[in-house]
Amino acid sequence: MSTTVGHRKKRSDAKRDVKPTIKLPLRESVCRMADITDNPIKDVGANMIEHAVKNKKIIDSLSIHFRRDILIENTIKRGSTDNPRIAKREDGIHERITIRLRQHTYEMVSALAFALDVSVSRACAILIEKSMHDFDFVNNYVKKHLKSHLTPNEMRSLESLLHYVNQGIEYGEKVTLAGVVSYIVEEAKAPISKAKEAISNFVINRWNDNFK
Repeated sequence: MSTTVGHRKKRSDAKRDVKPTIKLPLRESVCRMADITDNPIKDVGANMIEHAVKNKKIIDSLSIHFRRDILIENTIKRGSTDNPRIAKREDGIHERITIRLRQHTYEMVSALAFALDVSVSRACAILIEKSMHDFDFVNNYVKKHLKSHLTPNEMRSLESLLHYVNQGIEYGEKVTLAGVVSYIVEEAKAPISKAKEAISNFVINRWNDNFK
């Protein structure tokens, strides 16, 4: 579908470029997820934003910072200038990434940015960080890719290893599948493109024999 603007046609599903500036460690995490799942960084970033703008828990966590009213799924969330502003960009090294958002997602982010009284690029950076800290999202995102590359037994062993690593963590962030895969690849001193081989070798030679 397209609409005519002047003498040019504009697709209704056209994507919009956004270039959020994010902390270097966060950018490295996004890049690692892109490598593990064999997806472009721009797509991983877009998927993270699409998840965040539709996630009630994430939106609720941001609502205490709404400076203006916003309509979300037919519900008006009230904003107030008395609400604390969202934290400004932290000190440290930051880098820019380029992502492409579907028009509908871009409009949702724009509305959220308006409510938070920040720029669209800043809102994107906030949403990417929120998604990266969402254990279930990161796990499911990576698992979906790994399932198509590993045998059922390898996948079960990987999930068993994840459970083993996390069972002693009572406080703080749990380790995701992405973190486990990164550890295995680093231990094997292999390029991330060889993740499948590294996981297979780790499961066969170390995890199954020594830890289970």
